[in-house]
Amino acid sequence: MTKVIVKNAPDLTSEELAVINAWRKKEFNSDTILGGPQNKPFYDSVFFLNKEGEKIVAFGRLRPLEVYIGEKKYEIWGIAMIAAVEKFKGYGKQLMFSIKDYVKKYPRTMIGFCGKSVSEFYLKCGYSILYDAQKYFVHIDEQGKKHYEDEDVLYLEGPDDLIKQLSSSNPPMITHYVPHW
Repeated sequence: MTKVIVKNAPDLTSEELAVINAWRKKEFNSDTILGGPQNKPFYDSVFFLNKEGEKIVAFGRLRPLEVYIGEKKYEIWGIAMIAAVEKFKGYGKQLMFSIKDYVKKYPRTMIGFCGKSVSEFYLKCGYSILYDAQKYFVHIDEQGKKHYEDEDVLYLEGPDDLIKQLSSSNPPMITHYVPHW
């Protein structure tokens, strides 16, 4: 039997961080090591660890973020790093239901990005998808350069009107200052 545990980033053990970092490298080809003083933005994240005993079988995170439409600021949950260490056993689905319950308890619009190959998985977990909508999100880096990507957007609608605007026939550009949240 597995159980999803919710932890704030600073409360992760070195063993948990080692598993998360190893799987981030494998799943997402990420060389960024989470934890330590060089990664301060990491500390505001909420991690979801699906564990079988002490073994992590799936994990993901939410991060409070600010995005903008023009000058209007929206405070959202950014979802990222969803990975099942053991696939096709329902661990990822269980994780996603726990994240959904958390967002209901702490309501904000929740947004993440995913490749087309996994959009169906998120739909099966009760999330909504805006196809090819990441192009409406503009990351502005420290030098002011704008970055665009083209993936699907997974979301849970919150109490604001952000998703309504994004799913309109003329969606606005949404700016943010956090790469690959």
